[in-house]
Amino acid sequence: MKRVLLFPLLLLFAFTAYSYSPPDSCLKIYDIPEDETFENPYNVRVDSCDGSGTFGEFYAKGYFSVKFDYNIIPRSGLFPEDTLIEYGIGDIDTIYNDAIIEFQNLETQYGSFKFIEEKPHLPDTTTLLSRKLSINFDNFVNIDSADNSIDNINIVSSVGFAHWFRVLSNIETENQNLSIYPNPAKEEIKINYDKMINSIEVLDLNGRSILSNNDLAPQMEQSIKIDYLNAGTYFIRINDNVYKRFVKE
Repeated sequence: MKRVLLFPLLLLFAFTAYSYSPPDSCLKIYDIPEDETFENPYNVRVDSCDGSGTFGEFYAKGYFSVKFDYNIIPRSGLFPEDTLIEYGIGDIDTIYNDAIIEFQNLETQYGSFKFIEEKPHLPDTTTLLSRKLSINFDNFVNIDSADNSIDNINIVSSVGFAHWFRVLSNIETENQNLSIYPNPAKEEIKINYDKMINSIEVLDLNGRSILSNNDLAPQMEQSIKIDYLNAGTYFIRINDNVYKRFVKE
């Protein structure tokens, strides 16, 4: 399979802050040294150069979990669940010519990448079914920018960075007095607690606040809409000091 990079175009995009990463000297592995429970297994990095156009933003190579409207790369046969199967743009069915062009543009913008099979153990026999694959870049890319670029590809129905930092602390400890259901969920979650819920905050795995409501009528059960969230893992913070994980499908 051939890969052709158009170097003049690469130079054109080189000054687009969101397309290309800062110098390697600026990209530091994100760490919280004072927190021994913190873990960053996929070497997510942060732009540490003050004054950079992307200072404080995060970079990674993969994996970006992508759901397609159609099965753009049909697979024949079943494989063990942990089998690693990689594909390239050249493996996309030629009936999806527009998708081929869009992914070629993505490669021009961010550099080479691979599609990686997510569920090789499940039947995959028709191009009419939706398909989930991961995208793994060869170079570090701006996570938010790559998310947006992939999401703008017409055949993509959803995308989310699949491997944010794991925080192995009391936040991960199941609180027997707090329940969230359904979990995983797509559109809405309900929250039950054995005390009055006065405030709710949704945080991503980096601790950034996604939603905050501090003006709730106190109740032991609350519900919130999550249909606007990207797929991935989040935390609910209740009354400022009680945490629970949930997954958005």
